[in-house]
Amino acid sequence: MSDIVDFERMAGPSAGVDAGIQGKIFIVDDEPEIVEILSDLVGSLGFKVTGFTEPRAMLEAFRNETPDVVLTDHKMPGTTGLELLGFVRKINPEVPVVMISGYLDRKELIQAISAGVFAVIEKPFDSERVLQVCRNAVDFSHAAQLLNRSLNLLLFHCDDIQAFLVSQGKGDLAGTVHAEIQYLAEQRRKLQNIERG
Repeated sequence: MSDIVDFERMAGPSAGVDAGIQGKIFIVDDEPEIVEILSDLVGSLGFKVTGFTEPRAMLEAFRNETPDVVLTDHKMPGTTGLELLGFVRKINPEVPVVMISGYLDRKELIQAISAGVFAVIEKPFDSERVLQVCRNAVDFSHAAQLLNRSLNLLLFHCDDIQAFLVSQGKGDLAGTVHAEIQYLAEQRRKLQNIERG
């Protein structure tokens, strides 16, 4: 059996962001039937879904293509959803990870929350809950990407903005804008370190 489920689900006739793809979701579960059910369900929202029955295959794909969300089973042969969450966080700490579990004891739930899991969905899962959590996770992911792009653009043009304001006789404002941009960059670094911790 292949480690990557032999299908990608998406709504609409063609692939690609320009064709109306709402986001990309990786689904990992050692049971192919669960991957197929979740892929059909989540794909109905217009998300591009790639399913994996082997966590290592998902991590390899993750290094080449960053999804907006990872939806993973908690208990799988050879690894757990928590371990997978740790690997995802090391590669890209901003990708939300949603864990599905038949049973999480209190200690595991606290570990998942501390490690930065976006949400936990209990098995047997409710379809509406899965859809709502996936929508929220993709929205969160897109918002984080937009904020990062905006901050990177501000950082790239910070010197130009400051020079322009000074040339307009607004040196005080230039200093304030520069300080605010640097403050935002520092807060992002702190958040990233917390998520990696």
